[in-house]
Amino acid sequence: MLLYCFDLKTKDLASYNTLKRRFYYHLTKLKKHDFLWNTKSVIVVDDANEVEFDLFFSKFKDYLILYKSKVISTQKVY
Repeated sequence: MLLYCFDLKTKDLASYNTLKRRFYYHLTKLKKHDFLWNTKSVIVVDDANEVEFDLFFSKFKDYLILYKSKVISTQKVY
């Protein structure tokens, strides 16, 4: 299981809104995959989808702060 934590970065608000629309538009195209967990800035995916998501994030690498972690297990607390 892989945990991607990301933050979009731009120079101003107008370019941020444009980037955000493009980013989430392309992310929803990957919706054919079952994301275990998808919030505003965190996505958990299966190891089998690592290459596809790495390619997706590489399209936006100039506008992202991205962290990727390998997770052994997750537990719902509440």
